[in-house]
Amino acid sequence: MTGAVLTFRDISARHQAELVLAEACDTFVKLLTPRENEVLQLMVDGFSTKEIASDFNISPRTVESHRQNMMRKFGLHDIPMLIRFALVHRLVEVPPGNSVAGSPKSLK
Repeated sequence: MTGAVLTFRDISARHQAELVLAEACDTFVKLLTPRENEVLQLMVDGFSTKEIASDFNISPRTVESHRQNMMRKFGLHDIPMLIRFALVHRLVEVPPGNSVAGSPKSLK
């Protein structure tokens, strides 16, 4: 019979890691402005810069500025890294039908 046996120590370590991740997520969310959160969610949902700008009645350059500010705050260098970071750290809701662990196409 094969299978993993978890000890209280294993469960405790996993619980501790989950608490650390939750705390990090809260910290990351607090770094973003409400508008940055909205822009990030739409980026994860697959909207283009022009579509986001149109939805918020702002210029595409303002959307780009929000995106650059978010990447600077998190020390990221490109849009795919920003989207992945947002999904892994649960900064946004995962679009229906997609999974975080899926292929890059599922993160579209």
